[in-house]
Amino acid sequence: MSTYTLVLSKSGSDYTFTYTPELSIDYEFMYNQATEPPTLSGYREIWTIENATLINADGGTLATAMDTLVAFIADRSTPVTSAALKKDGSAIHTIATSTHIKLMVSGLEMVRSPGRHTNHIGFNFKVIGTKGVPGTESGGSGSASVTQLEQKITFEYDQGGFLTKTVSGVLRTHGTGSQAAARILGAQELPSNYFRYATNGPEGCNVSVDSNPADNQATFSCVMVEQALEFPNASVYRFTIRESVKTTRYADYLITTITAQGSSMAVAEAACRAEKPANAESEESEAAYESNTFTITYISKALKKTFLSKEYEFALSGGGRGIVATPVMYGKPVMGRGPLEPWVIEETIKITTLGGPPAIRAEAPVFNQDDLDDPSERVQIRRSKVSALSSSEDEYEGTVSRRYVYADEPPGFDAKALAAFNSVG
Repeated sequence: MSTYTLVLSKSGSDYTFTYTPELSIDYEFMYNQATEPPTLSGYREIWTIENATLINADGGTLATAMDTLVAFIADRSTPVTSAALKKDGSAIHTIATSTHIKLMVSGLEMVRSPGRHTNHIGFNFKVIGTKGVPGTESGGSGSASVTQLEQKITFEYDQGGFLTKTVSGVLRTHGTGSQAAARILGAQELPSNYFRYATNGPEGCNVSVDSNPADNQATFSCVMVEQALEFPNASVYRFTIRESVKTTRYADYLITTITAQGSSMAVAEAACRAEKPANAESEESEAAYESNTFTITYISKALKKTFLSKEYEFALSGGGRGIVATPVMYGKPVMGRGPLEPWVIEETIKITTLGGPPAIRAEAPVFNQDDLDDPSERVQIRRSKVSALSSSEDEYEGTVSRRYVYADEPPGFDAKALAAFNSVG
């Protein structure tokens, strides 16, 4: 859930209200009465802040907090330079000395309520910002011919908590030029890089001129919409990043699609490529030149180690007594049995995996290795490419060969069982 705060700022410090008060915004328009008809010379933006509350369980600490706030506002050596309504730390509406001719905090008035001064203090006050007519501060004519102006500001939130800020109004001018004046007065600065204009007219403002030959009445509307993704820069008008995951037996594929619309195709493409995932292996792009929109799709692959097969092979030799012929002078050799030959068992285990080499050395021997006279082991791992799911994957074949020599019959040896188990897949 989003957090809204009201922040007063001055050089080197801020005062943030822990409990966000109620805020309403009104406009008071000023006219130059020396002209006929009177023309717009500026306006006051008035924030009425109600039920700003300081809460503390201790009355003495509460009084200290109130003194801190009063000192913050009343310090003439370092006056308040801005008031900002913030959402999750980002300003969505601001009055500041950098944008207004004058800023004033006035009318700090305590609210009567049960328990006041015991555990809380509530008060109302106003922040007033005075602004000249846009286009006239530097001596230009701008909208100085405006004789009537009505303007309102609205804040609307969708189910996701994203803000739509709308500034709209209607004006009349002395003589022609209502369209130009509406474009100047309707143009608004974006609150932050998380906002973009939903109205597509010049300067982000839509203007319509009432159907009359004099061109002296026009309406304007500027709609600014918030999104969760920050825009790279002011030249990018639309920016989206979408991710999807395709899971297969052998790998997970992360598909990242980035779309940007900018002031030029180069700006849009640069914004897309700046978000390229570090492990992207392939990409596809599409350019719509009629709207300066660029779309690029990156594909990243995370292989999964997949067991494919395991095979055992065994070979047995020895275990018998050879025939020995003993030479005899002037007679036939004497035939006899030689010594018992050692048993030799050769065991081979082969494992095939995809996406990573098998832990072949961890494969336990099938036969008991007790009383080995001459144990030995040889390990080999081979890597090859195979086609899997229309993409090249890494297949590994690991083989471990072990040779066991027993002077006597191997413990628990069963020749018939060995013959039946000689090759298992």
